[in-house]
Amino acid sequence: MNMDIEKTLTHAMQWRKSVKMFDAEKKVLQADVDDILDCSVLSPSSFGLEPWKFVVISDDDVKAQLGHAGYDQKQFTTASHIVVMCVHTAVDEGYVDEMVERVCTVRGVTLESLEEYSQMIKGMIRNKSKEEILQWSIHQVYLATGVLLSAAALKSIDASPMEGLDAKKFDEILDLEGSNYQTVMAVALGFRSSQDAYVAREKVRRSRDVVISEI
Repeated sequence: MNMDIEKTLTHAMQWRKSVKMFDAEKKVLQADVDDILDCSVLSPSSFGLEPWKFVVISDDDVKAQLGHAGYDQKQFTTASHIVVMCVHTAVDEGYVDEMVERVCTVRGVTLESLEEYSQMIKGMIRNKSKEEILQWSIHQVYLATGVLLSAAALKSIDASPMEGLDAKKFDEILDLEGSNYQTVMAVALGFRSSQDAYVAREKVRRSRDVVISEI
């Protein structure tokens, strides 16, 4: 069974491409969007802190606004959905307390049993500047983005990650200003257009023996 899963994953990743233009007439089923997002919610994160938020846009008017803030890249206006990957900008000791309390509730354990774990995380936070914590949190968002891309590929749904955007304008459009979240990047979901010349090109990667070293 595990081998079947591995073959399926490899095939899905061989199939996926960074689509430059989607078929605007084809929409991703809501059930598939929900499944992809549910997978993304299960993404790993350091200490299990999950410093992220996923804003999902299907409204054409909002996608058009995002398109202008995304330097008029066609993905924004032709995709079925846009998922904006946001980072939590205020990971502090209070945020850690919320996570620990959630663990206690879900696992039925006491706060006292997790005190050492909680203090370890808080100690890490105290030893970093706000900018260092923010950059560390952004790294976690990229982990979630990788899971989202893989989940979409398994469903044969195209997903294109995009960093070429004006994050501050995105925050303004999505009403994130003044919140504890800010835009990191976006992922366009949909189905590749037959007019997209990029998807016909062979996937180019460095060879396995160059990238992987086994000891």
